[in-house]
Amino acid sequence: KDTTNTFEFFLEKAMRIAGYVVMIVPKALLNTPEFIATRQLLAGKKVDCIQDFGENGFKGVLVETICLFIETGGKPGKTKVESLTLKKRLMQKQKYIMDKAYPYWIIYRDSFFDRIAGKLDFDRFTVFRDRQITKSNTLVEKGEDCLRVLKSKNIGDQGEIVDIPKYDAYIRKETAKGLAVSKYLGDRKVYLTPNMTYNPRVIRNPEDVVVNGSVAVLIPKTELELTKRQLDYFSSKEYRQFYQIARNHQTRSLNVDATSVFFFGVLK
Repeated sequence: KDTTNTFEFFLEKAMRIAGYVVMIVPKALLNTPEFIATRQLLAGKKVDCIQDFGENGFKGVLVETICLFIETGGKPGKTKVESLTLKKRLMQKQKYIMDKAYPYWIIYRDSFFDRIAGKLDFDRFTVFRDRQITKSNTLVEKGEDCLRVLKSKNIGDQGEIVDIPKYDAYIRKETAKGLAVSKYLGDRKVYLTPNMTYNPRVIRNPEDVVVNGSVAVLIPKTELELTKRQLDYFSSKEYRQFYQIARNHQTRSLNVDATSVFFFGVLK
């Protein structure tokens, strides 16, 4: 009753009628908000194996998939994690990769992940993304009474704004007024990060810009002033390696959403 995803219906029904279920499902099941109830249901079963096909499951199908092996009457024990794309096999404790301290399953969790997690203060932001700004309501050249539209590639690794000819965009102030993202215009208390990338970087929201859907707005849950050291850490090699594990080495479902925003931890 908590989902509208067809895969979840098939999986739940199969587990009601069978002692052992093997099923291919979207990899998004590991982490997206819509599958929270599914993960809670599965966490109480014995998940023998998770095979990660990535985008290599079905020719011509770009949706990332995994295969779950579930003993419905068994108790959680060890889970074999196999990655077709990484050519990797791990034997993990099921409770370790499904740890309730995190908002979703981290199937490639390891000692490096745990060490970096100890340096970060998690769950500090909520997230907003605008889907109203499109090519149809933006301009390629700045005219009178226009705001800059910041896109993902405009955010540099060192916190700088990067100008890119033929990529940069602008929007009339009158048009921007009617959009949800306008409420963050000039708000220096929020931060910005590219949405679909394994190269995260975070900047303070600049003056006189709005963002399109390729940039996520990070809204502090409590008053938060990030230092330069904390901002720079998000674009460090160490954090980026950690972030790949936190995102289960996904390639398609990399949106910064209500669950994954948890991992934008503030360096202690």
